Amino acid sequence: MHTLVVNSRVYTENIYKPGFTKPIRLHFIVKPEICKLFHGSINQMASPIVHKLKNFTHQEYLDIKFYPDLNRFQILNNTFTPVHTAWEEINSDQQSLINQLKAAKTTVEFQNIGNTSRTIMEKIADHVFDPTKHIASAEIDLAKGKFKNRLHTYIKCELAQKEKWQDYALSVITSTEKAIDLANTLTHDLKANSLLAEFCVIGTLTAISTIKIIKN
Repeated sequence: MHTLVVNSRVYTENIYKPGFTKPIRLHFIVKPEICKLFHGSINQMASPIVHKLKNFTHQEYLDIKFYPDLNRFQILNNTFTPVHTAWEEINSDQQSLINQLKAAKTTVEFQNIGNTSRTIMEKIADHVFDPTKHIASAEIDLAKGKFKNRLHTYIKCELAQKEKWQDYALSVITSTEKAIDLANTLTHDLKANSLLAEFCVIGTLTAISTIKIIKN
């Protein structure tokens, strides 16, 4: 219990509950490594902690809620590898993106990761999209710069004749669009952090890998 408590940020919430005199709910924001250490048993510690706090402070505590500290969470400890493609510019840009993630410390630096991801997706769309081959309905804007629509149309056209891949094609489109949407969100997020930046990099690299498979 001591390890859990000292590795958490604690917030209090005053609530109303009949039969209690100004009870307090505690919110423990726990370091990710501690959440992992006590996985499966962390919620069982709530009652003993509440009991000890009541005895020590003589305050009425209702319960405790535990949450992982997402601002400290890193999915792969920044161990990313560029997806090797036929386009050296894309390969180089991926390495730059990964280097940005490793060095990022501030909100502006995390935002720049979103901007770089968006630029990479636009470049790879320009490489694979062929307006004479990849045709969409008239209401879809496929002009240069509309990379999301271009990639959507590219994937849909390339997999259109592979009936057994229809479900896969839908998931590819969704995952690629999600990567782009995440990059756009991060670029304009004044509260950008390492978690969102890392998700953005993962999404971008996954999208590139998917497009490479289809291209080949």
